[in-house]
Amino acid sequence: MDESFCERFPKAAEQTALQALIHAHIKNGSPEQAKHLPPGLTEPAFEAFKKKIGKEMNPT
Repeated sequence: MDESFCERFPKAAEQTALQALIHAHIKNGSPEQAKHLPPGLTEPAFEAFKKKIGKEMNPT
């Protein structure tokens, strides 16, 4: 995406796209690529998702 498009992209849509990208990386067996993305999810609505993803990337 070019920078001007990103500036116009609504924050909620950006967060949803980021969530989908994280999910896709994990499901495709690329958790290393997903590890740096969760901090970008800043809305409170994504806290449960961040916890779930943390467990999937670091199973104990």
